[in-house]
Amino acid sequence: MKTASVLAILVLAGACRLAAQPDPVARAREVLPHELAAEVLALADSARQQGLPEAAVAARALEGWAKGHRGEALTRAVRSFVEELRAARAALVREGPPEPGPHAIEAAGAAMAMGVDAQAVSALAASAPSGRALAVPLWVTGALVERGLPADGALRAVTASLAAGAADAELLGLPDQASSLLAQGLEASQVLAALQSARAGLLRPPGFLVRPPMAPPAGVPANAGIGGHRPTPRGRPGAGPPGGRGP
Repeated sequence: MKTASVLAILVLAGACRLAAQPDPVARAREVLPHELAAEVLALADSARQQGLPEAAVAARALEGWAKGHRGEALTRAVRSFVEELRAARAALVREGPPEPGPHAIEAAGAAMAMGVDAQAVSALAASAPSGRALAVPLWVTGALVERGLPADGALRAVTASLAAGAADAELLGLPDQASSLLAQGLEASQVLAALQSARAGLLRPPGFLVRPPMAPPAGVPANAGIGGHRPTPRGRPGAGPPGGRGP
């Protein structure tokens, strides 16, 4: 299972991989030894013929090479990745678009690797608003599952946000909000209830008492001497609701 830091990199880097590295296939041909490159490129071409993202396959080979994987170990990892992409695409087209985009397929594969089952991927593809890109919702669902939330509940939280019109930036805030609530001692069911009850908002489930904020050091006036309400800390940076809205 991937760590949260790795997932964050996937969310940010995966969506712009082709922009940062416009031709991983050509790069693989340049970087990898001739015989190994031929095997990898054959796998990438086979993936393309199956409607899978060829560039993602070549990029995975380059990542493996950079990590020190060589020979059969590298090609075995690439073959396994192609199988993950094939399963991810099948889950998407079962209820969603007949030709999902490469980012959606890669995101679905990542989510399934983190514990989201194929049925949940299909349900998300079916319930997403028409024309809505699926890559971020899929990655966010995987991130919530990675944090220990059940896949069906994570799916409901994401689909509820989609139905409410949440932008990708708001969706990407859900995993940190879940982490913040879990750190306060909430159970998974309470966290899911909070996430589902408002669009990307940190809410307090009924009956949960939030500890009062820590007082400022002596000599430092609350709110830096500025009049008005002193906001309650929301945990680590980025965990608060968009626009500073309170519960």
